[in-house]
Amino acid sequence: MFRKQDKPTERRKSKTEPRSSAGSAMPKYPRPKILLVDMDDKTEAVLTAEGFNISVGTFGTLYEVLRSDDFLPVIVEGKLPNYTEQEIVVIDLISKEPVDQPAGEKHTSMGENDWWASCSRGIIDPRPRVMAMVQGAFDRILSYGGIFIVFAAGRERQNIVFARKMPYTDLIIDREMPYDNWSFLSALKDLNVTPDHGAEIVALMTEYALGQYLSEHASSLSERTLRRDVLSVLNYEHDTQIQDR
Repeated sequence: MFRKQDKPTERRKSKTEPRSSAGSAMPKYPRPKILLVDMDDKTEAVLTAEGFNISVGTFGTLYEVLRSDDFLPVIVEGKLPNYTEQEIVVIDLISKEPVDQPAGEKHTSMGENDWWASCSRGIIDPRPRVMAMVQGAFDRILSYGGIFIVFAAGRERQNIVFARKMPYTDLIIDREMPYDNWSFLSALKDLNVTPDHGAEIVALMTEYALGQYLSEHASSLSERTLRRDVLSVLNYEHDTQIQDR
């Protein structure tokens, strides 16, 4: 997936190889199993050092294409190790800087139906395709009491279709694909995501341990500290469960 280069390039290359603590020493807390998706390396390092059972993956990285009215295949590079067995899933939806080309190739021949995305914005986001693939498993995790911690971003809807292309013909569209960058859970399909800005945070659902923690620290929370405090939230939930036993 990675190519050696004689000298560094100006553009950042994709870093999507998943990492997992499965090959390291047995974690202090085998349960719950925690999957970090597109989180920064520091979050993984801190949680692993605290003894949590961590797996690390990605929905994929946006990539640039020539801006045009054409459609191009959606090439995915997502890696989500053992995603069907996780109990807590922590997701960062804020997209990283696009890479200059996708890692991989088209998944089917040109004459077979596949995902295609509009090139009108000059960028293709492959994450909805990966989210659609794992949505059923994530729905099952949620239905069995799993927890999803999401660092939100705006809902971005691309023009994505299921189509094929034959020689000397235009794209033959079978249907539109109703997926976007919030499609990792079917329960979020109709969620109205409205971008907003501000400096104050008010915690909801304070009858639960997580809500209590956020309420107690709301005055000092910000986007930066929220990322850092994922560890504190997990510790708080873990200690509370022990006390309740």
